[in-house]
Amino acid sequence: MLNGISTNHYTLGLTMKLFYLTSAKHGLLAMRNQRIKLSRFHDLNDPFELYAAALKNPRHRATFRKFKDWVAERFGLVCFSTNWRNPVLWSHYGDKHRGVALELEVEKSEVCKIAYTPNRVFIDVEAAMTRGTFLATDAYRLATTKFKHWEYENERRIFVPLDKEPIEREKGHYFVPFNDRLSLTGIVVGAACSLSTKTIARNLPCEGQVTVTTARLAFTTFRIVRQRRAPIELVTGVAHPALPADRQRRASLAVAVS
Repeated sequence: MLNGISTNHYTLGLTMKLFYLTSAKHGLLAMRNQRIKLSRFHDLNDPFELYAAALKNPRHRATFRKFKDWVAERFGLVCFSTNWRNPVLWSHYGDKHRGVALELEVEKSEVCKIAYTPNRVFIDVEAAMTRGTFLATDAYRLATTKFKHWEYENERRIFVPLDKEPIEREKGHYFVPFNDRLSLTGIVVGAACSLSTKTIARNLPCEGQVTVTTARLAFTTFRIVRQRRAPIELVTGVAHPALPADRQRRASLAVAVS
């Protein structure tokens, strides 16, 4: 538990479909290596991450800085959206519509819904300082509360401890492999993205499968919609040398089609 945030990766249950927007390059790397990069709290684009509380007292602000550092050292996170229809999402996270949205099935018990609010929330910081820790409910609120203007993202998150299996570390970055709790099921190609199904197939593990949807700008609304002239395709991967044989076998089992 992250002070009330579930990080149990071994309890089976229902899944939900979520979308991870990124550049075409990083989308292909995620498919090729069958894993997704964990974000770190200090690197997120919202400076109010974990600072959702009203903090008039300098002592309280110092306590929150230590709390954020503590969390950032021990946990990573993956941020998703519930859909890929909002053009602002593509502009901010999908490389100005040149990128992709990875479609994933994510274990529901791991998913945390973001609450959006116009005002900072109240946390009894004095009591937390006396106890030496925040209440689990307070920690959860801090990790899942954002300013109202972020609500276009329809964000969901999973929190992952950095020191637990099966986390992979490479060149200072952390990755969580795809598995039965976080499985890649499809890819949405951005309206200005030139990725072909052949390129996608070459970056999937042998016999792995995903659906490929092509997006376009809507004609009468400010939305991103499916290009109906381009049917949803089921693409099967081919073997590639960058992924070791044992990883290929595991990856081919992890990739499913919704």
